[in-house]
Amino acid sequence: MDNNQDDIRNFVNRFKKYIKFIIINSSINYSKKIKLRRKREVELDDIDNLVGMEDVDDKADSKDFRLELISDKYIKEITNALTIREKIIIEDFVNDIPSKETAIKLSTSVNSIDVMRNRAKNKIKRKLREKDEK
Repeated sequence: MDNNQDDIRNFVNRFKKYIKFIIINSSINYSKKIKLRRKREVELDDIDNLVGMEDVDDKADSKDFRLELISDKYIKEITNALTIREKIIIEDFVNDIPSKETAIKLSTSVNSIDVMRNRAKNKIKRKLREKDEK
């Protein structure tokens, strides 16, 4: 009976150490994640500094977003990685044009539009991460 109690105490002590280890490492990982998220966040006051109305050509219709009309070098460099079709899809997405209309315009299916939109978003995210790391 005494041997069994020692085994239980030993197991409980090892389990406590394991839980303490997990909690400490989880909190460290969480704090790193929060720091990274804060690093990527853009303050509302800083938005005007990133892209302002002066960055858009005067010929642009205020309701029509076009990537080519943005003069900001940072954004242009990021969007250069996109194909022409991906740029069209992103522009239509920003302009609230339904995927069905974009699919008709590009002679493809709605599912293809969704796949290309996700691919374009991932390219943009990857480029932003690369810029943050530099």
